[in-house]
Amino acid sequence: KAKIEVALAEVGLSGVDIIVADVADPESMTKMAAQTEVLINCTGPYRFYGEPTVKACVGSGTHYVDITGEPEFMERSELLFHRDAVDKGIFVVSGCGFDSVPA
Repeated sequence: KAKIEVALAEVGLSGVDIIVADVADPESMTKMAAQTEVLINCTGPYRFYGEPTVKACVGSGTHYVDITGEPEFMERSELLFHRDAVDKGIFVVSGCGFDSVPA
């Protein structure tokens, strides 16, 4: 958290709220997801760290977007979370970013 505070201060954004969450701690993930309307996940590899984030978002009714290009993660997320996301009226969108663009 201290490193993030320093980086934010360097670009003139001191005082910004920082939310600390750990994929190994579902409660912290749910608390994080519940504090926003849309969560943008840029942390991979998604096959290791993505599912807890999607789960927390869907459970909290929070839209989810990531930049993955990992087909296994994308397909698994759809299988596990699509129905609940539809029922809650939220979007789970993968592949929105540089990693997903073919070279």
